[in-house]
Amino acid sequence: MSLGLKDCELPYLKRCIIKNAKHTFYEIKYAFQRFWRGYDDTYYFSLDAKLNELIPTILKWYRINRHGSPCFSGNEGDCHEEWNSKLDEILHYFNEGDDETCSEKNEFDELMDFSFEFVDSGKGYSTLVENNDKELNDKWFEREMEIEEYTKSNRQKAYGMIAEYIDCFWD
Repeated sequence: MSLGLKDCELPYLKRCIIKNAKHTFYEIKYAFQRFWRGYDDTYYFSLDAKLNELIPTILKWYRINRHGSPCFSGNEGDCHEEWNSKLDEILHYFNEGDDETCSEKNEFDELMDFSFEFVDSGKGYSTLVENNDKELNDKWFEREMEIEEYTKSNRQKAYGMIAEYIDCFWD
């Protein structure tokens, strides 16, 4: 029986079919969990990432669709604008706290060569060697740490503002 496939491709195809079947099983399982519980097990894998994804989405919807606003200044005419500015500030901190939407970028990314080459170590195995010089790697890594600290501080500011105004998120 010939399927037009080489014998070496059959184990690979079996692995792909099994992998896809497992993936489909878990997606169906997560869909049932979201239906019954309102969340699925993927929230447990990285709760911080889920919250950083979920809260800005909810706040954007809330900003557009809410019917009332808390009043901080006592002047009811300014309540909506004042609350919009606070929501915009929280959303700004969330955007700046996200790696994808952060305005701070690593200027050394363009200079870095992220390609790798395998070099025979002479001991029966290959090692992975970067093609960049150490000084550039150090500058890139230092800038990455600065950006990480910047995004972390913005996420903390966003959650601090949410904690400060937690009783104001009503409609």
